Amino acid sequence: MNKYDCAIIGAGPGGYVAALRAARRGLSTALIEKEQLGGTCLNRGCIPTKALLHVSELAWEIKSAGEVGISTGKFQLDYTKACSFKDRVVSELRQGVAGLLKNLKVQVFSGTAKLTSPNTIEVTDRAGKASEIQAANIIIATGTEPAKLGGFPFDAEKVMNTNDVLAMTALPKSILIVGGGIAGCEFATMFAEFGLAVTVVELLDSLLPALDADIGKLMGRVFKQKGITVHTSAKIVEMTKSAQGVTAKLDDGRQLSAERALVSIGRTTDLANLGLEAAGVENDGGFIKVDQHCRTNVPNIWAIGEVSGALPLAHVASRMGVVAAENIAGGQMSEDLSVVPFGIFTHPEIGVVGLNETQAAEKGLEVKTAKFPLQASGIARAYRSTTGFVKIVAEKTSGEILGACMVGAHAADVIQQIALAMKTECTVEEIVETIHTHPTFSEALAETGEAWLGQGLHSI
Repeated sequence: MNKYDCAIIGAGPGGYVAALRAARRGLSTALIEKEQLGGTCLNRGCIPTKALLHVSELAWEIKSAGEVGISTGKFQLDYTKACSFKDRVVSELRQGVAGLLKNLKVQVFSGTAKLTSPNTIEVTDRAGKASEIQAANIIIATGTEPAKLGGFPFDAEKVMNTNDVLAMTALPKSILIVGGGIAGCEFATMFAEFGLAVTVVELLDSLLPALDADIGKLMGRVFKQKGITVHTSAKIVEMTKSAQGVTAKLDDGRQLSAERALVSIGRTTDLANLGLEAAGVENDGGFIKVDQHCRTNVPNIWAIGEVSGALPLAHVASRMGVVAAENIAGGQMSEDLSVVPFGIFTHPEIGVVGLNETQAAEKGLEVKTAKFPLQASGIARAYRSTTGFVKIVAEKTSGEILGACMVGAHAADVIQQIALAMKTECTVEEIVETIHTHPTFSEALAETGEAWLGQGLHSI
């Protein structure tokens, strides 16, 4: 029997990072993955979508390059080559992960894992051969899969989930996207910039309904400019397939048709065959319960990332992987996940951290907000990227920053400055007193802070 100090189930951004940290801390480490190293993020999520969004953004910019004096002549997209680029990026990064694991002597097992006790894991390879691993500590990092609600005739071709759509090697002329959340909006952006007729159906009353209301309103206007048709407060009651494509019937009787449909309605865990009962691990509503140290109710078993009910973000899973590995190695590390920035890679990009105005009010906090339009930014005008804004939410009396959002170029990078400010408990005034490079998009943060203080220089 193979014996290890630490065995990790799942090699996504949480699992493989946990393995690397555990190995660096001198623990004999095993990593079990049923598909590919890197998990959903690297192979079917973050990275391939961003590669294609980069291509679509280039295509969109080229179409209007004449405005700045660049003549492009005849424009043509080769989607096969775009997919090859995407696949190359993923492959190179996956090879990099494999190299890191090998260099640190992490033993990688390819197969499906099942807990058989608090210290043992059965691994079944693709040929059906089973072997057993014994581990003093086990980290569960199995992530999630696209949710497949009833009523949608999924077939991976005409009616797809987010995994299926990235496997397409040719573009249809039209696509219907069910769900106006983060993934739905990113795919809508990409396909519209590639020239498809795109329709988005969202059950709630705005795009990106979980975010600040100003973001949804602005993205509604952006989508209209890109030629995307958006139906909010709309529910699909029936979807059918035909030789021509897909037809969806809305609850108000309207019918929408497209060659393909992408159903992007969230993700779900799959704990049924993980053997949690045999190990005595508790789960609540499909998620494994953990404390701030990432420990489950079983002292030597840990869970990280989405499977624990944490925010569905790769960087959250990675951070939790570090926390769990450090604690297994004898540390006392914790993470309250109170400050978690994230990006949405639409065009323009979106960056978010902390509370929005509505969330702060629901917590009973007395807040003050300020907003700075990128139309007043010199670099935004120079880069033809004036669509967007920065918004700061801070405690009214102290100026403690509670949250912020940005819509605009490099927003996911810029918002990191606010995340650091929140982590170190900086105030709005301290942001303003920090000299910002000119001309940059990040100086819009200082401009927003000045507006919050009632001292706006380049905004009313």
